[in-house]
Amino acid sequence: MFGWQDLTTIQQILWVLAILSTSFFVFTTLLASLGLGDSDIDFDTSLDAPDVDVNPDINPDINPDIDVNADALDIPDLDGVDSSDAATSELLEYLSFRNILAFTLGFSWTGVLFFPQLNVFSLLLAVPAGVLFAYLNKWLTDRMHSLESKGNADVHDAMGQWAKVSVAIDENLQGKGKVVVRVRDREMELLAQTEDSQTLKRGDRVQVYDVNDGILWVSKEDRLGLDS
Repeated sequence: MFGWQDLTTIQQILWVLAILSTSFFVFTTLLASLGLGDSDIDFDTSLDAPDVDVNPDINPDINPDIDVNADALDIPDLDGVDSSDAATSELLEYLSFRNILAFTLGFSWTGVLFFPQLNVFSLLLAVPAGVLFAYLNKWLTDRMHSLESKGNADVHDAMGQWAKVSVAIDENLQGKGKVVVRVRDREMELLAQTEDSQTLKRGDRVQVYDVNDGILWVSKEDRLGLDS
């Protein structure tokens, strides 16, 4: 039997990755099953546009002869920011901590198993194996969320709750996204839409103020006045 010293540098790296990724994957799976924490880490790369504050209390009668040149204000063009941000949020769903662990798990163990036969070419087989593991992990996670959503909890119980956007939601009811909300001591990922004039980005804190046909209506504002 070969010892650690008999392994090549690449094999040693693969073994370290395999042991670490397996340990962390099992650990995070146990945490998730016990409901002791969120195993995903958010990568915040949102494309935030500059905020333009408009004061509604300005009296228009102060000087009605003032001619404001909109071009001179040099207001940035925001077209395309919301759509690209939504696409970024979709992409970042695949970059969760557990998906990265799953990729490393499949990559490293495939490399460990096939390196003695294929040498460095085993890495060419390890990459698609890692991608497959990551895809299967996300598919299983989505299935679990779907089963939880179809449980005994009534989505109407989410009324008034504050939730976290997991998939960006287009503004003015132009599209649907997803939010994670706690319903009867259980976190659920549900479809949501908004009447807000700005896209709700991944990670935004929103309030559920209505439920229609199983779809949550959410807003960054406290429309129900619960925090007042």
